[in-house]
Amino acid sequence: MKRQIRKNVHKKMCALILAVATMFGGFSAAPALAATNLPLQIEGVTTKQPLEQLPAIAICPPAIVVANDPLISLGMNYQELVDLQPNGQLVYSTTSEGKKLSHITFIEKWFDLEMPVVAEYFVSADKEQKIQQITVKFPQGTDRTALIKQLSNILGEPEQGKSEPGAPSEYFAHWLKSGVTYDLQDYGDYLEVYLLPAFLQNAAQYQLPENTYILQQVLADVTGDGNKQRVSLLGKGVDGRGFYLGNLYLLVEDPSPTEGQGILVKLPEESDGGYGAEMQLHDFNGDKIPDVFITANTGGSGGVCYHHIVTVKDQQAKLLYYPTEETQLNITGSLQDNYQATVTIKETKKSYTIDLKDHQSAYDEGEIYKNGKLLKPVETWHTSYNVLTPVDIDNDGVYEVKGLQTIKGICNADSIATATSLWKFTGNHWKLLEADVKGLE
Repeated sequence: MKRQIRKNVHKKMCALILAVATMFGGFSAAPALAATNLPLQIEGVTTKQPLEQLPAIAICPPAIVVANDPLISLGMNYQELVDLQPNGQLVYSTTSEGKKLSHITFIEKWFDLEMPVVAEYFVSADKEQKIQQITVKFPQGTDRTALIKQLSNILGEPEQGKSEPGAPSEYFAHWLKSGVTYDLQDYGDYLEVYLLPAFLQNAAQYQLPENTYILQQVLADVTGDGNKQRVSLLGKGVDGRGFYLGNLYLLVEDPSPTEGQGILVKLPEESDGGYGAEMQLHDFNGDKIPDVFITANTGGSGGVCYHHIVTVKDQQAKLLYYPTEETQLNITGSLQDNYQATVTIKETKKSYTIDLKDHQSAYDEGEIYKNGKLLKPVETWHTSYNVLTPVDIDNDGVYEVKGLQTIKGICNADSIATATSLWKFTGNHWKLLEADVKGLE
């Protein structure tokens, strides 16, 4: 079912989009599938022309690749999409109200495939004219098994199987990732994937706004009652947008139809929201029940991420971990003569000397040093966690967390060292097991 979304991405965000694209990186490399003639839908007529016979439509990367997030395109006004990708073909349909824009067609590269595909960006019929669905059409002869494998490399394991009797397609595969559903349908002689925003259908039941996205969903027993619950990571769009999520929630429900309320956990306001939120399930407190590890990129220039660990044992939600000074290293330090810095980890009281000779040119130009002599006091500072990773160091099934923080010199762009730390949850607090500082090579 097609669902219309309510987000808008302004042109002034284009620079931000490109910056975040660099931050998150692109899709991972994967084997290519063979390309054949592409069916192209123009004015309701299907043609089967080779790519070289379509000079009006240049091959270009899709809007999804711009920021590694299809929510950039879904909900965008069609003119904004055309501004980002001017090589599209506008396709119209005739309705009782007259001729209206139906969709915009591009020849693009998707899902890290070498072969180009036809991508149709469908436009809503209302005055807002937003992109409400993306349909990706694959060349005739595309191998379904190989295509599902390639999409799974990017999107994770799908729900898949034979379509129900009477359905127009023969086979389906379904993914949900980062607020978008990907629905692959095999019609026998051709394959299509439909992209739609994944909205929480019962948002009103939890007094959440309509633009609440399902970012990730798994079945697992996280309460310890012996039954699997549906565990959903949710994100609320800001000003109708889905790219940046202003609030994150964890929802734990009985997967069977029920009128009862599930457990809704809102993350702390001071460390809520972000980009690219994801969750993992691991046991951190040793009760043999999976806890939920949530991470989201803040989008700041320091590359800092927020991390939270939630337990819902016995239907009682509790934060095991959230960003505080007590759950990260506190590091003091300063620049010294001869292009060096000395830093000390407060928790271990161990000091480290960092060689800064690679920064000599910039420091001299900035009048920080002259002939190796420090001209004015400069204290170092450090970020919160850039990365916090669940690790089971002793393979006992109970996970620890390993953190990485960046130590800065004269400004945010002046990274001089990294600090790593390993923490274990013991009883009711996090215990530091080890810590180290290393200069950047």
